[in-house]
Amino acid sequence: MVSFSFSQLALREQWVLVLGGLVLLVMVGYFMGWVPLMEQRSQLQIQLVAEQATLEWMQQAVRDIQELRRSQLPVPNLETGQSLLGILDQESQQGVLKSVEKRLEPQGDQAVQVHFVSVDFEELIKWLAMLYHQYQIQVTVFKAEKLSVSGKVKVQLQLSWPGT
Repeated sequence: MVSFSFSQLALREQWVLVLGGLVLLVMVGYFMGWVPLMEQRSQLQIQLVAEQATLEWMQQAVRDIQELRRSQLPVPNLETGQSLLGILDQESQQGVLKSVEKRLEPQGDQAVQVHFVSVDFEELIKWLAMLYHQYQIQVTVFKAEKLSVSGKVKVQLQLSWPGT
C-alpha cells in the first residue's frame, strides 16, 4: 500500500495541488451555483414580461368594460310587481335552458341563488347577458367548475338587482 502526505510533496507540487483545488472549487461553484441562478433569473424575467403583458391587457379590458357600461346603460323591461325570483324562473324555463337541471333559491327579496348541474357555458353567458340587458339583473357571485363534457360547466350564481 502506497501512502503519502501533503507535507512529503515538493513545494512546487503542493502549489499545483492547492491551485488545482482552488480552480476546481471555483468551477464547481460556478457550474453548481452561478449558472443555475442566471438561468432562473432569465426565466423569471421572461415570466415577468408575460405577466406584465397580461396585466396591461386586463387593465385595458377593465377600461373597455367601464366605457361600455357608461355608454350602454340598459333600460329595464320590468312589469309591475315582478319579483327577481319570478323573472328568473320565467326566463330559465325558455329556450335552451328549459331542459337544463337547475335550482333557484331566493336569498331575500333582492337576490337569488341559481345552481346549474350541467349547462353549456356559452348558452349560460348569453342568458346572463339577456338578463342584464332586459332587466338589469347582475351577477354578484359566479362559481364555475369545468365538467368532462366539452363546453359544459357546473355553476353556482347569485343574481341580484342593481345596487344590492
